[in-house]
Amino acid sequence: MKHRTADAEPARRATPRALWLGLATLSLLGLTVAPALAVTYNVTLGSTSAALSFGAGSSAQNFTGSGSWLKVFPPGPKFETYIPVASLGTAFTINDIASINYHTLNPVVNPSGVDFFLTFYTNPILGGDGGGFYGRRLTAEPYLTNAYVAPTIGVWNTWASPAGPNQLTFNDSNHSGNFGFYGAPTLADLQAGTINWATWAGNPTSGTATGGAIDYGSQGLRYISFQTGSGWASVTSYLDAIQINLKNGNTYNIDLENVADPVIAAQPAATCITPTYPCVEVPVTIARTSATPVRGFSVNLTISANLALCAPNIVQGTFLNSVPLSTTNFQVLSNGGGNYTVDCAILGLPCGQTALAGTLFKLNLSSTSPSGTGTVTINSVTVRDCANGPIAALPGAPLSVPIDNTPPSPITDLAAVQQTSGNGAGPTTGIIVSWATGDPGTVSLYRAPFGSYPEYDDDGAVSPPSPGAAPGGPWTLVSAAATSPYTDSAAPRGYWYYVAFVTDACANLSTVSNMTGGNLDYLLGDVVPGAGNNKVDGLDISALGFSYGLTGEGPVDAVGYLDVGPTLTGSATARPVPDDRIQFEDLIIFAINYGGTGYQAPQMRAMAAAADRDEVLVDAPDAVSAGESFTARVRVRGAGDIQGLSAQLGWDPAVVEPGIVSTSDWMAGMGGVVFSAAAGNVDAALLGSSGRGLAGEGDVATVSFRSLRAGKPGIALASITARDASNHPVVLGRTAVVTGSAPNTSDLMPVAPNPFRDDATLAFATSHAGPVRLAIFDLTGRLVRTLVNEQRAAGTYRETWNGTDNSGHRLQAGLYYVQLTAPQFSRSRKLLMLR
Repeated sequence: MKHRTADAEPARRATPRALWLGLATLSLLGLTVAPALAVTYNVTLGSTSAALSFGAGSSAQNFTGSGSWLKVFPPGPKFETYIPVASLGTAFTINDIASINYHTLNPVVNPSGVDFFLTFYTNPILGGDGGGFYGRRLTAEPYLTNAYVAPTIGVWNTWASPAGPNQLTFNDSNHSGNFGFYGAPTLADLQAGTINWATWAGNPTSGTATGGAIDYGSQGLRYISFQTGSGWASVTSYLDAIQINLKNGNTYNIDLENVADPVIAAQPAATCITPTYPCVEVPVTIARTSATPVRGFSVNLTISANLALCAPNIVQGTFLNSVPLSTTNFQVLSNGGGNYTVDCAILGLPCGQTALAGTLFKLNLSSTSPSGTGTVTINSVTVRDCANGPIAALPGAPLSVPIDNTPPSPITDLAAVQQTSGNGAGPTTGIIVSWATGDPGTVSLYRAPFGSYPEYDDDGAVSPPSPGAAPGGPWTLVSAAATSPYTDSAAPRGYWYYVAFVTDACANLSTVSNMTGGNLDYLLGDVVPGAGNNKVDGLDISALGFSYGLTGEGPVDAVGYLDVGPTLTGSATARPVPDDRIQFEDLIIFAINYGGTGYQAPQMRAMAAAADRDEVLVDAPDAVSAGESFTARVRVRGAGDIQGLSAQLGWDPAVVEPGIVSTSDWMAGMGGVVFSAAAGNVDAALLGSSGRGLAGEGDVATVSFRSLRAGKPGIALASITARDASNHPVVLGRTAVVTGSAPNTSDLMPVAPNPFRDDATLAFATSHAGPVRLAIFDLTGRLVRTLVNEQRAAGTYRETWNGTDNSGHRLQAGLYYVQLTAPQFSRSRKLLMLR
C-alpha cells in the first residue's frame, strides 16, 4: 500500500473515484511523530484491511472488494470509495500540513460541473458520533460550491486560499450549518487558532451554525477521504492525483484516478550543491506501463530563485534519441523567472520510442544562495504519439535540491592515548582516539608517524607531521567512518599522531582538526619473542643483558629495538630518543615496564625498614699490597625512592685494575638485576613497579679489583645517577667512598665466570674478624681444594681457583661446590668447570 520514492511504480488497480486513507496508530492518540529525514511516500490503491464502522445514523454502505467501501449516489455516477490503510508513514495533524496540491486529468463532460471534496476525519470526532457519517468530517471543497465549478484540466492547483474557482475552503457540516461559504476558513485560518462558526465573518445568512470555539488545527487526524464525480451525469474522474506536503518535509503522493499514466519527474542529483560539486546534474525521466510509441514531449518546468542553470545547462537525454536510425530535434525556451519549456521530437521516420522508462533531458544546476533547498517543479507535460495523438501523462512531485555551501565545523579537541589494557598478546597495543566537538557528519580519521621505528630521529633530524598535509602523505586513512572513542589497533610499531575531518550529509569537508600528541603503540622493552608480546619479562631482560654496554651507531643499530632510552620526557611511555648506547637509560625503561602494561611487581622479600634518606656508598680499602685481589662494594641506604641507579667507579690505574661486577644476594632477593656497561660501572634496577624502591640497607653489587703494585687504589665514586619509578631523578642525601670499614654482612658472591674453563673468581665478605675457610668440594662431598683456612680481618676478599686439587692436579670437568665458613656465617655456591 505504501512505496518509497525509489520503488518502481506499483501495478494500478480498478478506477474508483475517491480514496479513504487510515493513518497510523499514533494518529488515534492525536500525536505527531516527525521522522529524522524527509521521506516521500507514493501511495496507490491496493489491498486494504479492516472494515469501517460509522456508528448509528450513518448512511448505508456497500462492502466491495478487498476491504474497500463503495458508496453510490443514484442516478450517478457520483462515487465515494473508502479504503482503510494501515499507515501513511507517520501520523500528522492539520497543523502539520504545509500545503495540499491536486491534479486534474480528464475534460468536463457535464457542463454543470462536478463535485470533488477533500475530507478530514479527526480524533476526537469533532461533531460526535450522533451525526453519523457527516458528523465526523471537516470538508474542503471548491470555493464556489453549490454552483459546481469545472476545474482546469491538466495542471496542478493548490488548496491553500480562496484565490479562484479552483481553490477550496473549509467547513464543518456538523457545526457550520452550511456548505461552501464564500470566504470560509482557509488552511491557514484553521492553523491560526480556534474557529467559532456562529460568529465567523464568512458565515452566510442562510444555514444554522453551532456556537462554540473549536481548535481544528491540533486535532489528530484519523482518516482522509477524497470524493469526485457527479450526481447528475456520467463523467469520468476529474481528480487524478493528490499531494500532501508536511512541514517536516514528508510528502505523500496519492494516485486517485488509479490509471497507469506516464509520470515525468525530476530525479535527485547524485550530490547536494556544494563547493566541491557546484554544478549538479538533475535527470528528468519518464516512467510508464504502456509501450505506446512516443514521438515527442513538451515539459514546462520552474526552478526556484535560489537555483540557476550551469554549463551545459539543459541537455537532451537518451529516451528519444536512442531510437535506431532516427533523428531528433531538441529545443529549450527560457520564459524568464526560472521557467523553461523543453521540447523534443523525433523527425520523420522511423518514429516511436516504446521503452517504458528513460531520461528525457538533464538539468545542470548551481546555487545562488549559500544554503537551503532549491526546488524543481514540473508544471505541465505533453506527450504525443506518432500520429500526434495525446498520451496522458502526469508531472511528478516537485524535487528538492539540497544546497549546502558551508563546510561543517571541524573537530577541535581530538585526543589520543595509548590503550593500557585488553590488548592481547600481539606486538602492539591500541591507541584510543576520542573527540566531542565538530558538526554532525561522518568522521574520517588519519594517522601519521614520527620517523621510523625503532630509531626514529637517530639517523637525522625528523619533524612531526604537518596536519595541513592531510589527507595526503604521510597521512594514512585509519577509518572512513570513525565514531568516538575509536581504537586504532592496526598500526605497525611506531609513534603516531592523528587528525580527522568531518564530512556532512552533502559531502562538504571540514578543515582539518587539531593534531593529537604523539603516542607509542607498543611497550618499551617488549622485544621478544619475535616482535614482542605486550609484556616485558625475563626474555626481554636477557636480551638487554646480552647486548649491554654496546656503543656506536653500527653495533647498536643492529639491536636498535633495545635502544629505548632516554625518552623524550623521561617517561617509560614516551618516545625514545636513541643515543646509540645500550646502558642505564635503557635498563631503567625496561625495569619500569617489566611485567607488561599495568603490571605491578610483587612486594620485595624481607624488606627492611626504610632509611630517612637515600644514600649510595662505596666500601673499599684505603691501601693494598702488590698482587692483592679485593672488591669494592656498592651499597645503598634507601628510603624507598630508588627504582634504579647507575654508579661509575674511579680508581688509580697505576695501582689497580677493575674486574667483574657481581650482583648481591640483597639485590637479587628484591627482584633486581645488575648490569655493567663498562669497567667499574654498576647499573642496577628493580624489575617492575611496586610503588616502593630500594629500602633499608644492603649491598647492591661488588666490583672486583686486582692490585698491580702496593699503594692506595684511589677507589672513587666518579658519577652516580638514581631514578624513581617514574624515571625522575632521586636526590641523594649522601654519596661517599668509605675506606677501612667492615662489610655490614658476610656474603659469598656468585662465582664468575660460571661455568668456567681456566680460572674462576671467588669473592666474599666477612663482617667479623675470625677464622675463615674457603674450600672446594665435589658432588660426593669430598674436599678437593682448600683456598683459605686462616684468620682474616673483617673485609672483602677475592680468591682464584684454577680447577686443581690440593696436589696441583687438574680435576675432571663437572659440577663442584665452593663453601665459605666465617664467624657467624656459612654458605655454599655451585660452580661448573668445563674442559
